[in-house]
Amino acid sequence: MENLKLYGLGNALVDLEYIVSEEDLKKLDLEKGLMTLIDEDRNSALANSSLNIHKQAGGGSAANTLYGFSQLGGVGHYSFKVGNDSNAEIFINDLNSVGIEHSYTSTNGYDGTTGTCRVFVTPDGERTMQTFLGITQSYGVEQINENALKNSEMIYVEGYLVASPSALEACKMAMQKAKNNNVKIALTLSDPSMPTYFKDAVNSLLELEVDILFGNEEEIKIISGEDSLEKAYLKLKDRVKLLVVTRGSEGAMAFDNTNKFTTPGEKVNCIDTLGAGDLFAGAFLYGHLYGKSIPESLELGVRCSGKLVEVRGPRLSEEEIAKLK
Repeated sequence: MENLKLYGLGNALVDLEYIVSEEDLKKLDLEKGLMTLIDEDRNSALANSSLNIHKQAGGGSAANTLYGFSQLGGVGHYSFKVGNDSNAEIFINDLNSVGIEHSYTSTNGYDGTTGTCRVFVTPDGERTMQTFLGITQSYGVEQINENALKNSEMIYVEGYLVASPSALEACKMAMQKAKNNNVKIALTLSDPSMPTYFKDAVNSLLELEVDILFGNEEEIKIISGEDSLEKAYLKLKDRVKLLVVTRGSEGAMAFDNTNKFTTPGEKVNCIDTLGAGDLFAGAFLYGHLYGKSIPESLELGVRCSGKLVEVRGPRLSEEEIAKLK
């Protein structure tokens, strides 16, 4: 653990991807482009629909970020909670395949169902997610490996965790221990639904002050209550040292106390946006923690996420990502 750069906290989910039409979304009564938390009954109903699963693999926002970070050469540790089932094996095998450290063993698993995220991808590449948290709903302070956290350079907190009271408590504890041990803090807003429906919870984390806040334009405007990114940063700057904003096809921006950095988007053939923001964060953090400048880290993030939207699924292959370093 001596060389750990990034300690991630997040939900453990297995992504189940469907290729669908706009009409399919309507039939299933799904609100396009959003992540919605669902209960077991709704999850069962979707599982029993006539649609076929196109692909399944380990997922979850922060896990995707750590995955890309590790593929690029970063050393990270991931904190999560899974059940004792086949989906847990899929999730763990994916972490192990790229050398992500974790505290899970076959003897410390939990009785319960590993979470899933049903991802419905329409022809325009937009993804609509129905997330059944399963056992990760009870993620809590017992999942935090304090030794790994204290020996990391930065922790990365997934915004989706604020939807669970026990997970929110774990985030606060981890952030406070990070501050006490001079470990930097990065937080991602994850999805517009988090600052919209859990705004007080998100603000309770921002009040602890973060070194880096990640979000897309919509998320940043929602949490700040402002109508421009410049105004948003001014509103957030007492709680956020560096604001990093993804802008889809327009690239990305970053703000600190003295500068605004802008990186244009790349011309790509977008077929699936799933995981693009997660990989952007992983690539940016790799650059940031391994000596690259903010503009260089932005460029790496845009380059990697631009390639990801040209393929299906939330992760690139080792061969694909090696060409982007």
